[in-house]
Amino acid sequence: MHVPPSTGRTPDAERPGTRRTGSTGGTGGTGRSSSRSSRTSGRNSRSSRRRRAVLRAAPAALAATALILFVSTFLPAPPGPATATADGAPRARHSGPRAEGDRLARQLVRRTDAHGALRHLRALRSIAERSGGTRAAGTRGHERSARYAGALLKAAGYRVTYQRFDFVHRRTLAEKLTLHGSPRREVPVRLMSYTKNTPEGGLTAPLAAVPVDADGSTGCEARDYTGARYGGRIALIRRGSCSFAQKQAAAADAGAVGALIYNTGQGELSGTLGKPSAARIPTAGLARSDGEALAKRAAASGGATVTLDVREHRERRSTPNVLAETPWPADGRKAAGAERGTDGKSDGQAEGTADGEAGRKTEGKGDGKADRKADVVMIGAHLDSVPEGPGINDNASGSSGVLETALRLADATRKTHRRPPHPVRFALWSAEELGLQGSRHYVDALSRSERDSIALYLNFDMIASPNYGIFAFDGDDSDHTGAGPGPKGSAALEKGLTDFLAGRGLATRGTDFDGRSDYGPFIEAGIPAGGTFTGGDGIKTAEERQLWGGTAGKPYDSCYHRPCDTLKNIGMRALDANVKAIADAAGHYAWDLGPLPARRSTASAPGRTATRPTERPATGPYRGPHLIR
Repeated sequence: MHVPPSTGRTPDAERPGTRRTGSTGGTGGTGRSSSRSSRTSGRNSRSSRRRRAVLRAAPAALAATALILFVSTFLPAPPGPATATADGAPRARHSGPRAEGDRLARQLVRRTDAHGALRHLRALRSIAERSGGTRAAGTRGHERSARYAGALLKAAGYRVTYQRFDFVHRRTLAEKLTLHGSPRREVPVRLMSYTKNTPEGGLTAPLAAVPVDADGSTGCEARDYTGARYGGRIALIRRGSCSFAQKQAAAADAGAVGALIYNTGQGELSGTLGKPSAARIPTAGLARSDGEALAKRAAASGGATVTLDVREHRERRSTPNVLAETPWPADGRKAAGAERGTDGKSDGQAEGTADGEAGRKTEGKGDGKADRKADVVMIGAHLDSVPEGPGINDNASGSSGVLETALRLADATRKTHRRPPHPVRFALWSAEELGLQGSRHYVDALSRSERDSIALYLNFDMIASPNYGIFAFDGDDSDHTGAGPGPKGSAALEKGLTDFLAGRGLATRGTDFDGRSDYGPFIEAGIPAGGTFTGGDGIKTAEERQLWGGTAGKPYDSCYHRPCDTLKNIGMRALDANVKAIADAAGHYAWDLGPLPARRSTASAPGRTATRPTERPATGPYRGPHLIR
């Protein structure tokens, strides 16, 4: 409200519409003039008193107006009568968690799209270009990527934690196989990660093929090596029935000096022994056709001699997961699983806090019960790339979609001042490309109560393949292939994603929980999991071309794990659909976990984690991008 200044005011008699007074001539004019002057003087006196009263009341009026504006703008409205939706349908102002979740999900889907995610893709591309062309774990490119995402999340109001952990960084030095004889030729070979190194220049020895048993297994047990001589030879073993680590260990026990494992499917065999301590002898993988041809040469008269040269450089490095949790509810909840980092400072301390409490672990009580109900919504993607390239589709696409959703969620709740009841924790994992090491470290660091507080985990890896498919993880095992269903609740997560995408005119197909991404450790811990995927090095079928377009007979992503995985390798329609799917899930589950069944404690006995098989994860034959069996 504007109050005029006290000086420079136009006198009443001179204002437009005010009757003038003065002499009119004629008899008695002086008396009338005196009488009018007296009345005018009284009116002016009363007007002056009214103006002074207005001026005295103005500050109070201004304060009252400011209070009304503050309350109407910044405080939530009290429950009231039904209002109308955008399409005119009546609705209650507060109508329960499901309706609130629907409302927030619609708002987030409107505001979250591929163009928002593209800003982060461009930033991560620039980071890779300034960091030697890669964002691999343990490199400057990944460190800068983590700080980029963490700074945005902190500015948006999240409690941000950089959870550091040590890992074994690998770099291939040599992978070469030479077949001697006539003709002499090079055979394509891929070293098994964490293999024992050959001498520089390679190891030359005769080949000895391990026979395939009647049950299809080969090279897994000591009895598979009876009846032939393997001492001082390189064992040639067919893939199947057990892990690569177990095969090379059995061959070593039989006296072999090296192991070549050939595929049973298409393509070269890219595998891992899982950890450095598992390595007994130099081990590498072959394509099926090459392995079968070598087996015939080994069985022929004169046999076959090869030189195997596989070496990798290994060193311990440190790398961070980025964890960001919403500041609600205000119950002192910490970012579960964060712990003191290897650099000596508490990476559990959320940036911007003084007490360092965010992220400090709370041990379970050992009674097999959760300290609170499962209500934390977790959404994640891996932030690291392979060393060979910038990793824009794999997986800057998934991490950008998760990051953009987090920023829009913070913006929506800040504007409406309506905070959902369930905290949302966003995770950007490191070292996924080295065997899910970031997510595994996180889950292993959780106490029982922290693990049981997680209601669900949604994973988004490679969500913008150029020759894309639209896949949702098969939570109920309705496809009846691969590793089987996820933990109880995974089917509901799958349905939520497929229903949303169907509503946007996109058909989905299932994809197996095969262990290739960061849902793996969560499933093994009994936490419901789901997510979407648009395809990697697999081949698009003719039926899939009918569903989604593109080119049948070609990979979904022909630049998978290659230097050409750049911004030119992004499918914008797939990116937009999947980013909106992330936003829809975040909005719904932040308010309403009703679709998920209640679950019991994941622990089977006192301790930090449930027992996991060492050779065969519950999620399938992969550990990250590498096969383990």
